[in-house]
Amino acid sequence: MLKKLLSQLKKLSWLPLSLLLVSPVWAGVDFAGDTDKIATSDIPVEATPITLAAWINLETLSGDESGIINKWDADTAFFWRVENDGAIRFQTSDGSSRASETAATIISAGTWYHVALTFDGEAGTGGGHATHYVDGVLKTEDTTDNTYVIQDTADVIQFGLRAASSDEFNGKMSEVAVWVGVELSQAEINLLALSKVKGMPLQIQPASLKIYLPLDDYPEGTGTISGLTFIDRSGNGNDGTGTDADNDSDTIAEEVLSYQ
Repeated sequence: MLKKLLSQLKKLSWLPLSLLLVSPVWAGVDFAGDTDKIATSDIPVEATPITLAAWINLETLSGDESGIINKWDADTAFFWRVENDGAIRFQTSDGSSRASETAATIISAGTWYHVALTFDGEAGTGGGHATHYVDGVLKTEDTTDNTYVIQDTADVIQFGLRAASSDEFNGKMSEVAVWVGVELSQAEINLLALSKVKGMPLQIQPASLKIYLPLDDYPEGTGTISGLTFIDRSGNGNDGTGTDADNDSDTIAEEVLSYQ
């Protein structure tokens, strides 16, 4: 029996390894651009470095801004979004003062991008700096010293929506990751962007990786993300729960990364 199996595999040796392995072929979520979101856990982010990363593909840039990863309560904590002109903006607040860092127009609709953001979490001289990367390339670095930090809230970290009905993400999202307590280096972010392999966040600063949602838990075309659980593969149990009031957000097939 074993000899027969080996003989069959030899006949298939021209096929890519990914086709010889039993692995999923779905890999992301397509948000519909309304109040749909995936909410995880309340993770403390005050006075500490953070790194945010995701693969995104916006359907359109018109209308509302598109929230990527957010922890925001009216005027506290942070949000990270794509502006409707294609710029990427990260904003923090200490409850009274705000600061933001914007990478100029670089995102176009209908294209996959790896986006990443680092924030040093410090205050005073030499602190309060944010840096944007797109496809592993440094796009903007804030060198202005800020005298405030993120003031934490009891809100959860969520994807696809900033608050109750603002910054509604209209497009596809995959491989969402949050590190707390570390700013990834440009070399590490470059590896995340250029490896084109799913699961790469698990190989980079794993002790500080607090959330990693590949968003590949369900087959393509479930019809809605409402009530679905998206497993946190970091091992910290910060699973995501989908909210989809209109049942118009969906799960999608992998389009950009490999499972090899």
